[in-house]
Amino acid sequence: LQQIALTLEAETPERALDLLTQLWPAVRDHPAQASEWHALNGLAFYRAQQMKEAILELKTALQQKQQEPVTLLSTLQCGRLLMTLGNLYADLNLAREAESYYLEALQRMVQLDEPNSQTIIRANMARLYIDTDRPAQARRLLDNLLANPALAPDYRAIILGYQAMALNAERDWAGALRALDEAQALYQQLGYPEAGVRLLETRARALQGSGEKQLALQLLTSQGPAGAGSKALQASLLADQGRYPEAYQALNEYVNDYKQHFNQTLSQHAAAFQAEMDLARSEASNRVLQQENENKRQQLLYQQSARYYQLMLVVLLIGALILLGLTTHRLHRSSRHLYKLAT
Repeated sequence: LQQIALTLEAETPERALDLLTQLWPAVRDHPAQASEWHALNGLAFYRAQQMKEAILELKTALQQKQQEPVTLLSTLQCGRLLMTLGNLYADLNLAREAESYYLEALQRMVQLDEPNSQTIIRANMARLYIDTDRPAQARRLLDNLLANPALAPDYRAIILGYQAMALNAERDWAGALRALDEAQALYQQLGYPEAGVRLLETRARALQGSGEKQLALQLLTSQGPAGAGSKALQASLLADQGRYPEAYQALNEYVNDYKQHFNQTLSQHAAAFQAEMDLARSEASNRVLQQENENKRQQLLYQQSARYYQLMLVVLLIGALILLGLTTHRLHRSSRHLYKLAT
Protein backbone atom coordinates (compact mmCIF):
# COMPACT_ATOMS: atom_id res chain seq x y z
CA LEU A 1 0.00 0.00 0.00
CA GLN A 2 2.84 2.38 0.81
CA GLN A 3 4.54 1.57 -2.50
CA ILE A 4 1.30 2.30 -4.35
CA ALA A 5 0.98 5.61 -2.53
CA LEU A 6 4.48 6.54 -3.71
CA THR A 7 3.61 5.33 -7.22
CA LEU A 8 0.57 7.57 -7.20
CA GLU A 9 2.76 10.56 -6.38
CA ALA A 10 5.53 9.75 -8.85
CA GLU A 11 3.74 8.11 -11.77
CA THR A 12 0.39 8.17 -13.53
CA PRO A 13 -2.81 7.30 -11.63
CA GLU A 14 -3.54 4.56 -14.19
CA ARG A 15 -0.45 2.67 -13.01
CA ALA A 16 -1.60 2.97 -9.39
CA LEU A 17 -5.08 1.73 -10.34
CA ASP A 18 -3.57 -1.35 -12.00
CA LEU A 19 -1.49 -2.12 -8.91
CA LEU A 20 -4.48 -1.59 -6.61
CA THR A 21 -6.57 -4.02 -8.67
CA GLN A 22 -3.86 -6.66 -8.29
CA LEU A 23 -3.61 -6.01 -4.54
CA TRP A 24 -7.34 -6.19 -3.73
CA PRO A 25 -7.55 -10.00 -3.12
CA ALA A 26 -4.80 -9.69 -0.49
CA VAL A 27 -6.51 -6.95 1.56
CA ARG A 28 -10.25 -7.58 1.15
CA ASP A 29 -10.48 -9.66 4.35
CA HIS A 30 -8.56 -7.15 6.50
CA PRO A 31 -10.80 -4.15 7.40
CA ALA A 32 -8.00 -1.68 8.23
CA GLN A 33 -6.05 -2.50 5.07
CA ALA A 34 -9.23 -2.52 2.99
CA SER A 35 -10.06 1.03 4.12
CA GLU A 36 -6.55 2.16 3.16
CA TRP A 37 -7.02 0.45 -0.21
CA HIS A 38 -10.31 2.27 -0.84
CA ALA A 39 -8.71 5.59 0.13
CA LEU A 40 -5.82 5.13 -2.31
CA ASN A 41 -8.16 3.85 -5.01
CA GLY A 42 -10.37 6.91 -4.57
CA LEU A 43 -7.36 9.22 -4.73
CA ALA A 44 -6.17 7.51 -7.92
CA PHE A 45 -9.60 7.89 -9.52
CA TYR A 46 -9.60 11.56 -8.43
CA ARG A 47 -6.22 12.12 -10.10
CA ALA A 48 -7.57 10.40 -13.21
CA GLN A 49 -10.61 12.75 -13.18
CA GLN A 50 -13.03 9.83 -12.75
CA MET A 51 -15.17 11.66 -10.23
CA LYS A 52 -17.99 9.15 -9.75
CA GLU A 53 -15.61 6.32 -8.90
CA ALA A 54 -13.52 8.67 -6.72
CA ILE A 55 -16.55 9.71 -4.64
CA LEU A 56 -17.68 6.11 -4.17
CA GLU A 57 -14.24 4.92 -3.09
CA LEU A 58 -13.42 7.86 -0.81
CA LYS A 59 -16.78 7.69 0.94
CA THR A 60 -16.45 3.92 1.33
CA ALA A 61 -13.04 4.45 2.92
CA LEU A 62 -14.47 7.14 5.21
CA GLN A 63 -17.33 4.91 6.35
CA GLN A 64 -14.95 2.06 7.12
CA LYS A 65 -12.57 4.37 8.99
CA GLN A 66 -15.43 5.74 11.09
CA GLN A 67 -16.35 2.19 12.12
CA GLU A 68 -12.85 1.50 13.44
CA PRO A 69 -11.96 2.13 17.13
CA VAL A 70 -11.27 5.84 17.69
CA THR A 71 -7.52 6.47 17.82
CA LEU A 72 -5.28 9.40 16.94
CA LEU A 73 -4.34 7.70 13.66
CA SER A 74 -7.91 6.88 12.64
CA THR A 75 -9.03 10.44 13.47
CA LEU A 76 -6.17 11.86 11.40
CA GLN A 77 -7.00 9.57 8.47
CA CYS A 78 -10.68 10.53 8.65
CA GLY A 79 -9.69 14.20 8.64
CA ARG A 80 -7.54 13.76 5.55
CA LEU A 81 -10.30 11.87 3.76
CA LEU A 82 -12.76 14.64 4.60
CA MET A 83 -10.29 17.25 3.30
CA THR A 84 -9.84 15.29 0.04
CA LEU A 85 -13.61 15.06 -0.39
CA GLY A 86 -13.82 18.82 0.21
CA ASN A 87 -11.23 19.41 -2.53
CA LEU A 88 -13.09 17.07 -4.88
CA TYR A 89 -16.43 18.81 -4.41
CA ALA A 90 -14.74 22.21 -4.72
CA ASP A 91 -13.34 21.07 -8.10
CA LEU A 92 -16.89 20.13 -9.07
CA ASN A 93 -18.09 23.64 -8.08
CA LEU A 94 -20.39 22.14 -5.45
CA ALA A 95 -19.59 24.75 -2.82
CA ARG A 96 -22.05 23.76 -0.09
CA GLU A 97 -20.88 20.14 0.01
CA ALA A 98 -17.22 21.21 -0.17
CA GLU A 99 -17.61 23.65 2.73
CA SER A 100 -19.36 21.01 4.82
CA TYR A 101 -16.48 18.54 4.36
CA TYR A 102 -13.87 21.24 5.01
CA LEU A 103 -15.55 22.25 8.29
CA GLU A 104 -15.75 18.65 9.48
CA ALA A 105 -12.12 18.05 8.54
CA LEU A 106 -11.08 21.26 10.32
CA GLN A 107 -12.89 20.15 13.47
CA ARG A 108 -10.90 16.92 13.51
CA MET A 109 -7.57 18.66 12.92
CA VAL A 110 -8.29 21.14 15.72
CA GLN A 111 -9.05 18.17 17.96
CA LEU A 112 -5.68 16.63 17.01
CA ASP A 113 -3.81 19.97 17.28
CA GLU A 114 -2.47 19.66 13.69
CA PRO A 115 -1.54 23.27 12.76
CA ASN A 116 -0.28 22.51 9.23
CA SER A 117 -3.41 20.61 8.30
CA GLN A 118 -5.55 23.39 9.77
CA THR A 119 -3.68 25.92 7.63
CA ILE A 120 -4.22 23.90 4.45
CA ILE A 121 -7.94 23.45 5.15
CA ARG A 122 -8.48 27.14 5.95
CA ALA A 123 -6.57 28.14 2.80
CA ASN A 124 -8.70 25.79 0.71
CA MET A 125 -11.83 27.23 2.31
CA ALA A 126 -10.64 30.73 1.46
CA ARG A 127 -10.11 29.72 -2.17
CA LEU A 128 -13.63 28.26 -2.17
CA TYR A 129 -15.03 31.55 -0.84
CA ILE A 130 -13.15 33.47 -3.57
CA ASP A 131 -14.53 31.19 -6.28
CA THR A 132 -18.07 31.61 -4.92
CA ASP A 133 -17.85 35.43 -4.78
CA ARG A 134 -17.37 35.77 -1.01
CA PRO A 135 -14.08 37.72 -0.92
CA ALA A 136 -14.67 39.37 2.48
CA GLN A 137 -15.17 35.99 4.12
CA ALA A 138 -12.08 34.67 2.35
CA ARG A 139 -9.94 37.61 3.39
CA ARG A 140 -10.85 37.21 7.07
CA LEU A 141 -9.55 33.64 6.96
CA LEU A 142 -6.42 34.62 5.03
CA ASP A 143 -5.60 37.60 7.26
CA ASN A 144 -5.80 35.36 10.34
CA LEU A 145 -3.45 32.86 8.73
CA LEU A 146 -0.94 35.52 7.67
CA ALA A 147 -0.95 36.96 11.18
CA ASN A 148 0.70 33.76 12.44
CA PRO A 149 4.48 34.43 12.67
CA ALA A 150 5.21 30.68 12.67
CA LEU A 151 3.59 30.18 9.27
CA ALA A 152 5.96 28.31 6.93
CA PRO A 153 7.25 30.39 3.96
CA ASP A 154 5.78 28.07 1.30
CA TYR A 155 2.35 28.25 2.95
CA ARG A 156 2.70 32.03 3.30
CA ALA A 157 3.43 32.40 -0.43
CA ILE A 158 0.35 30.37 -1.39
CA ILE A 159 -1.87 32.29 1.03
CA LEU A 160 -0.56 35.62 -0.24
CA GLY A 161 -1.61 34.55 -3.75
CA TYR A 162 -5.12 33.81 -2.48
CA GLN A 163 -5.15 37.12 -0.62
CA ALA A 164 -4.33 38.92 -3.89
CA MET A 165 -7.31 37.18 -5.55
CA ALA A 166 -9.60 38.29 -2.73
CA LEU A 167 -8.27 41.87 -2.90
CA ASN A 168 -8.86 41.90 -6.66
CA ALA A 169 -12.45 40.85 -6.04
CA GLU A 170 -12.76 43.77 -3.59
CA ARG A 171 -11.15 46.09 -6.17
CA ASP A 172 -8.18 46.83 -3.92
CA TRP A 173 -5.68 46.75 -6.78
CA ALA A 174 -2.73 48.24 -4.88
CA GLY A 175 -3.16 45.77 -2.00
CA ALA A 176 -3.33 42.88 -4.47
CA LEU A 177 -0.09 43.96 -6.17
CA ARG A 178 1.68 44.25 -2.80
CA ALA A 179 0.56 40.74 -1.85
CA LEU A 180 1.73 39.41 -5.22
CA ASP A 181 5.14 41.04 -4.89
CA GLU A 182 5.59 39.51 -1.45
CA ALA A 183 4.51 36.07 -2.72
CA GLN A 184 6.89 36.34 -5.71
CA ALA A 185 9.79 37.26 -3.40
CA LEU A 186 9.06 34.25 -1.21
CA TYR A 187 8.98 31.92 -4.21
CA GLN A 188 12.35 33.32 -5.31
CA GLN A 189 13.83 32.69 -1.85
CA LEU A 190 12.47 29.14 -1.81
CA GLY A 191 13.98 28.41 -5.23
CA TYR A 192 10.62 28.06 -7.01
CA PRO A 193 10.47 31.08 -9.32
CA GLU A 194 8.26 29.14 -11.77
CA ALA A 195 5.58 28.87 -9.06
CA GLY A 196 4.98 32.60 -9.46
CA VAL A 197 3.78 31.99 -13.03
CA ARG A 198 0.49 30.77 -11.55
CA LEU A 199 -0.02 34.29 -10.22
CA LEU A 200 0.26 35.98 -13.63
CA GLU A 201 -3.48 36.14 -14.26
CA THR A 202 -4.07 37.57 -10.79
CA ARG A 203 -1.34 40.17 -11.38
CA ALA A 204 -2.78 41.03 -14.81
CA ARG A 205 -6.21 41.61 -13.27
CA ALA A 206 -4.70 43.87 -10.63
CA LEU A 207 -2.78 45.82 -13.29
CA GLN A 208 -5.94 46.16 -15.40
CA GLY A 209 -7.85 47.47 -12.41
CA SER A 210 -5.13 50.00 -11.61
CA GLY A 211 -5.11 51.30 -15.20
CA GLU A 212 -1.93 49.53 -16.41
CA LYS A 213 -3.76 47.77 -19.26
CA GLN A 214 -0.86 47.65 -21.70
CA LEU A 215 1.42 46.14 -19.06
CA ALA A 216 -1.28 43.62 -18.14
CA LEU A 217 -1.62 42.58 -21.80
CA GLN A 218 2.14 42.22 -22.22
CA LEU A 219 2.23 40.07 -19.11
CA LEU A 220 -0.47 37.74 -20.43
CA THR A 221 0.97 37.40 -23.95
CA SER A 222 4.56 36.87 -22.80
CA GLN A 223 3.96 33.52 -21.13
CA GLY A 224 2.82 31.31 -24.02
CA PRO A 225 -0.64 29.66 -24.24
CA ALA A 226 -3.13 31.21 -21.86
CA GLY A 227 -5.79 29.47 -19.81
CA ALA A 228 -9.52 30.01 -20.23
CA GLY A 229 -9.72 32.79 -17.65
CA SER A 230 -6.66 34.51 -19.09
CA LYS A 231 -8.19 34.44 -22.59
CA ALA A 232 -11.28 36.29 -21.38
CA LEU A 233 -9.10 38.89 -19.68
CA GLN A 234 -6.89 39.12 -22.75
CA ALA A 235 -9.96 39.72 -24.97
CA SER A 236 -11.08 42.53 -22.67
CA LEU A 237 -7.64 44.17 -22.72
CA LEU A 238 -7.40 43.91 -26.51
CA ALA A 239 -10.85 45.43 -26.93
CA ASP A 240 -9.86 48.33 -24.65
CA GLN A 241 -6.99 49.06 -27.07
CA GLY A 242 -9.25 48.87 -30.12
CA ARG A 243 -7.69 45.65 -31.40
CA TYR A 244 -11.07 44.13 -32.09
CA PRO A 245 -10.14 41.26 -34.48
CA GLU A 246 -7.62 39.93 -31.96
CA ALA A 247 -10.09 40.47 -29.13
CA TYR A 248 -12.76 38.60 -31.08
CA GLN A 249 -10.41 35.68 -31.70
CA ALA A 250 -9.41 35.52 -28.02
CA LEU A 251 -13.06 35.70 -27.01
CA ASN A 252 -13.96 32.87 -29.41
CA GLU A 253 -11.18 30.74 -27.92
CA TYR A 254 -12.48 31.55 -24.44
CA VAL A 255 -16.05 30.58 -25.42
CA ASN A 256 -14.85 27.27 -26.89
CA ASP A 257 -12.83 26.52 -23.77
CA TYR A 258 -15.77 27.52 -21.60
CA LYS A 259 -18.15 25.23 -23.50
CA GLN A 260 -15.73 22.34 -23.11
CA HIS A 261 -15.30 23.11 -19.42
CA PHE A 262 -19.07 23.48 -18.98
CA ASN A 263 -19.78 20.12 -20.63
CA GLN A 264 -17.07 18.45 -18.58
CA THR A 265 -18.40 19.99 -15.37
CA LEU A 266 -21.93 18.97 -16.27
CA SER A 267 -20.87 15.37 -16.84
CA GLN A 268 -18.91 15.43 -13.58
CA HIS A 269 -21.95 16.78 -11.72
CA ALA A 270 -24.03 13.97 -13.22
CA ALA A 271 -21.38 11.46 -12.17
CA ALA A 272 -21.30 12.91 -8.64
CA PHE A 273 -25.10 12.77 -8.43
CA GLN A 274 -25.06 9.17 -9.67
CA ALA A 275 -22.43 8.30 -7.07
CA GLU A 276 -24.55 9.86 -4.33
CA MET A 277 -27.60 7.92 -5.55
CA ASP A 278 -25.61 4.67 -5.64
CA LEU A 279 -24.36 5.28 -2.11
CA ALA A 280 -27.87 6.14 -0.92
CA ARG A 281 -29.24 2.95 -2.47
CA SER A 282 -26.41 0.94 -0.97
CA GLU A 283 -26.99 2.46 2.47
CA ALA A 284 -30.75 1.87 2.18
CA SER A 285 -30.12 -1.73 1.17
CA ASN A 286 -27.76 -2.14 4.13
CA ARG A 287 -30.35 -0.66 6.48
CA VAL A 288 -33.02 -3.04 5.13
CA LEU A 289 -30.63 -5.97 5.54
CA GLN A 290 -29.76 -4.87 9.08
CA GLN A 291 -33.46 -4.54 9.90
CA GLU A 292 -34.13 -8.02 8.52
CA ASN A 293 -31.26 -9.41 10.56
CA GLU A 294 -32.57 -7.64 13.65
CA ASN A 295 -36.06 -9.03 13.05
CA LYS A 296 -34.62 -12.53 12.65
CA ARG A 297 -32.60 -12.08 15.83
CA GLN A 298 -35.68 -10.94 17.74
CA GLN A 299 -37.67 -13.86 16.35
CA LEU A 300 -34.93 -16.29 17.38
CA LEU A 301 -34.83 -14.77 20.86
CA TYR A 302 -38.61 -15.09 21.07
CA GLN A 303 -38.44 -18.74 20.01
CA GLN A 304 -35.69 -19.41 22.53
CA SER A 305 -37.71 -17.72 25.25
CA ALA A 306 -40.81 -19.73 24.31
CA ARG A 307 -38.84 -22.96 24.44
CA TYR A 308 -37.36 -21.93 27.79
CA TYR A 309 -40.80 -21.23 29.27
CA GLN A 310 -42.17 -24.50 27.84
CA LEU A 311 -39.29 -26.39 29.43
CA MET A 312 -39.90 -24.63 32.76
CA LEU A 313 -43.60 -25.51 32.54
CA VAL A 314 -42.80 -29.17 31.88
CA VAL A 315 -40.33 -29.23 34.79
CA LEU A 316 -42.90 -27.63 37.10
CA LEU A 317 -45.58 -30.08 35.92
CA ILE A 318 -43.28 -33.05 36.49
CA GLY A 319 -42.39 -31.65 39.91
CA ALA A 320 -46.07 -31.21 40.73
CA LEU A 321 -46.86 -34.79 39.64
CA ILE A 322 -43.98 -36.15 41.72
CA LEU A 323 -45.17 -34.13 44.72
CA LEU A 324 -48.73 -35.33 44.17
CA GLY A 325 -47.53 -38.94 43.94
CA LEU A 326 -45.54 -38.62 47.15
CA THR A 327 -48.46 -37.01 48.92
CA THR A 328 -50.86 -39.69 47.70
CA HIS A 329 -48.45 -42.41 48.83
CA ARG A 330 -48.13 -40.85 52.30
CA LEU A 331 -51.90 -40.48 52.57
CA HIS A 332 -52.33 -44.12 51.58
CA ARG A 333 -49.83 -45.24 54.24
CA SER A 334 -51.50 -43.07 56.84
CA SER A 335 -54.91 -44.49 55.89
CA ARG A 336 -53.64 -48.06 56.26
CA HIS A 337 -52.05 -47.22 59.60
CA LEU A 338 -55.27 -45.66 60.92
CA TYR A 339 -57.28 -48.66 59.68
CA LYS A 340 -54.90 -50.98 61.51
CA LEU A 341 -55.15 -48.94 64.71
CA ALA A 342 -58.92 -48.86 64.43
CA THR A 343 -59.06 -52.64 63.95
